Amino acid sequence: MRSGLLVLALLLGIAGLLAMALLTPEIAGSAGAGPPEIAGMRIGGDGAARWEPIAFAGFLLQCLTIGFVGLLVVMSVPRRLRSKGFWAGLLLYAGLALFVWIQINTSYRHYLQSSETSFFLGFPTPSAWMIYGVWSSALILVGLYVFGFRRFVLTREDEARFEALLAERRRTRGGM
Repeated sequence: MRSGLLVLALLLGIAGLLAMALLTPEIAGSAGAGPPEIAGMRIGGDGAARWEPIAFAGFLLQCLTIGFVGLLVVMSVPRRLRSKGFWAGLLLYAGLALFVWIQINTSYRHYLQSSETSFFLGFPTPSAWMIYGVWSSALILVGLYVFGFRRFVLTREDEARFEALLAERRRTRGGM
């Protein structure tokens, strides 16, 4: 039941932050303005002025989302199978995901304040963190599932009990 309340709290926090972002007044010129020289092109204006009113809400939203994903993973693994290896993998995921998210925000804020663009492996630094960092932190969860499937998701003993239940059902239902 405690996990259910935590899920509710996280979802309410996420909903509150989304509502706050949606209800924040639009910054003048944030929808862009067309330059007279090139029809159809949009100029966005001051990026820092557009970002600042919702920067903290956006940052906190992703932090709550990372926590929510971690909580759902915890809830999907039976208590008896939550070993030190499981917790280590989950904390590694959460730590790396939060680190990457902080780097995305920091590098984007730096760009907005300085207008200096640095590149990493062909992308501006904030984009590189998004492309290379976000998927690599999620890769830890994939590894936990793939390599820990028999330890955390479906043990051989659980599978044998399930097969026994199926066999019992077939006997009592006349071969169904």
